[in-house]
Amino acid sequence: MPPRKRSSDSDLGKQLFARVLESLKGDRDSGSSGALDILVGTPAAASAAAPAAMVAAPPRVALVAQDGETFVVDVSPALIGRRASKRVAPPDVDLTLSDPLQSVSRRHAWLEVDAGGARIRVEHDPPPTNPVLIEGQPVPPGETRALHDGAQVQIGLVELRFQRNVPPAHAR
Repeated sequence: MPPRKRSSDSDLGKQLFARVLESLKGDRDSGSSGALDILVGTPAAASAAAPAAMVAAPPRVALVAQDGETFVVDVSPALIGRRASKRVAPPDVDLTLSDPLQSVSRRHAWLEVDAGGARIRVEHDPPPTNPVLIEGQPVPPGETRALHDGAQVQIGLVELRFQRNVPPAHAR
């Protein structure tokens, strides 16, 4: 591979794209970190970036509606809300069908999950019209509350139960 030159702003995107393609094809030498080299102009330490296989995914969790419908969440943060229209991507947890009175805002709350636990953060911009309740206690807009396994969560008028460590067999 030819020696690297310091990139200029005009060709930074082209170089970055080319490096990404090279890394996907496996043409890169193992001592290089690729895109980071382009952005900062120096090789990054190999130990600084963990291989993708070693990064632990957040545990799978679910919100279970009273009628038994299970909303499996395997991304974090996951948007909880209702569908706006066909032109806009639906939220990660789409409560549209569970909420015929439209008490759930399009962007009502966020479910954050990591190895340390799970939390609900209520949207604050704009705040939802109807409350989020955890075990019957309201969570103000912009604030976050921890969730434990089996916690009762109410989003608008939709009542849900939080479930940790959902096996892969569960589906929406």
